[in-house]
Amino acid sequence: MRLSEMDCQEKLEVPVYTDVDRETFLRDIYPLRRPVVLKRMPLGPCVRAWTVSYLAEKGGDREVKVHVSPEPRMDFLHKNFVYRTLPFDKFIQRAAEAKHSDFFISQDESYYLRSLGEDVRKEPADLKKQFPELAEDFYIPQFFEPEQFFSSVFRISSPGLQLWTHYDVMDNLLAQVTGRKRVVLYSPKDALHLYLTGDKSEVLDIDTPDLQRYPEFVKACRYECFLDPGDLLFIPALWFHNTLALQFGVGVNVFWKHLPPESYDKKDPYGNKDPVAATRALQALERTLGILEELPPEYRDFYARRMVSRIQSRAYIRQPMDAAQED
Repeated sequence: MRLSEMDCQEKLEVPVYTDVDRETFLRDIYPLRRPVVLKRMPLGPCVRAWTVSYLAEKGGDREVKVHVSPEPRMDFLHKNFVYRTLPFDKFIQRAAEAKHSDFFISQDESYYLRSLGEDVRKEPADLKKQFPELAEDFYIPQFFEPEQFFSSVFRISSPGLQLWTHYDVMDNLLAQVTGRKRVVLYSPKDALHLYLTGDKSEVLDIDTPDLQRYPEFVKACRYECFLDPGDLLFIPALWFHNTLALQFGVGVNVFWKHLPPESYDKKDPYGNKDPVAATRALQALERTLGILEELPPEYRDFYARRMVSRIQSRAYIRQPMDAAQED
């Protein structure tokens, strides 16, 4: 049988740990800056209690802004979804259904909630503020200091819903409370192979991508894991991730500031803007590229390559394995 090009993509399983306490996480896991799945974590009564009826009752008729798409693979870059507002209890009932009697676009439309703060332009999401009765059921693992806390975000998906590949600039824990989810991750070092627009990858279909259009994608190493109720996934900052809800699922994403507070944009309630210094550097790069346009093509190419070499020598982290591969 002939192998496809995607069969050549390197695939690794995300490591799994059980019964991890704070000391073990901070000593053995956190310094490695790699994703891990943590099982048998004390997340509280939410794992058993958060049925559809319970969530609808406790969440009540508070209005939430949700993504609604006619297809399960959501595309943020091309916006194949619309935003609609629903009472939380109605949203939960619709998201759990495969077919809808009440709908906006079609009977089989897909729903996704990423909860927001009270003032969406200023305040990060916080489960304790937006859903206090449900927050009582969820225990946030104490893997960081209280003053580092940034947000706790509800993530609720229709069965089959797949979210675009992106990175976050803060460390975070994804708690899978109900349902089953597949998560595929890519290292920050593979950013060059992911065809980025901002913080998002243009490659939507990561399982059978169009390699005529995205030939470099096959070079990105794929890390994969499956999350069951009660599991936690540690996602270090800058690691790209793509999620697929194998069932109707409820999760909570907890973000914290692991860099000095002044590193982050103070006007960013979502926590997904690049660090202040990185934003300044990218802006300077755009100005530099504009200056290069003043040169003839062969000169522009030559000096661009010199600049790339300079960036690699000054800014790249050289690992022992990199040197060994070169040898």
